[in-house]
This record gives sequence, C-alpha cells and structure tokens, in this order.
Amino acid sequence: MKKALKSKHVIAMTLVGTVLVSAAAISHAGPFGGHHNHHNPLEKMLDSVDLTDQQETEAQRILDALPANSHQRGGMLKELLLLNPDDADYLDQAEKSARKAGEQVTERINAMAKARKDIYSILTPEQKAEIDKRIQKKLKRMEKHRQYDED
Repeated sequence: MKKALKSKHVIAMTLVGTVLVSAAAISHAGPFGGHHNHHNPLEKMLDSVDLTDQQETEAQRILDALPANSHQRGGMLKELLLLNPDDADYLDQAEKSARKAGEQVTERINAMAKARKDIYSILTPEQKAEIDKRIQKKLKRMEKHRQYDED
C-alpha cells in the first residue's frame, strides 16, 4: 500500500513539475527570447522586420485578439505552493492543480500558435526568411546554454 501511495505521489509531483517547468519555459523564453519591453514574444519577433503600415495594423489586430494572459505564466506555481502536503487529499489536489495548469498551458500555446500563423500570413517571403533566420540564431544560443548547463 505504501509503495502504491509513494508511486502515485511521484507521478503527481512529476506531472506538476513538468507542467510548471514547461509553462515557465514557454512563457519566458520561447523561440523569440524574453519579453524585454514587449507584451509577448510575437511582438519581439516582428521587431526584426520592417512592416508596411498595413502589415503593422493587421499585426496589431492579431496581437490585440490574443487572450490577455496568452504569454504569461499565471499563478500555477503559487497555486501548488499554497497546497498543504499534510492534507489527506494533498496528492489529489496537486493532480487537480497539474491538470488545470496543463489545460491553461495548452490554451496559451494554441492561442500563440494561431496568432503566429495569422501573422505569417501577412508577411512577405523575405520577412519570413528574416524571422526564420533570427529564430535559428536564437535556437543556437539556447542550445549553447543548454550544453553549458549540462557540463
């Protein structure tokens, strides 16, 4: 019985940890970097290309249509930390919190993906190539940092 309870606890904590780390990574360091004075990474992505006035207007319309929290981590970690491990139903509460966090992350990723697709639809091939080049540079830097962290 103790082994099954311990196994359930490990699974729940692994799920919670995975969701929280994923949410943090997505919201703070997506392929376009952090949020330095930008409301979301899509805005920073657009800074690397010269947009026409029409493209600028359309891009702003797309960004304005995003849910307000589509690029923010939210209170997922806080919600988990507020749970008391001594409560009899702690693991059930943690699992419920993890599922909720997973749903929120899924919604945010889907909203950002749709907005990115919509933005790409208004860009010229040259603008897309410039953005793709910038993404590749960022991914290389991220890989370097990951390798450094593993050493």
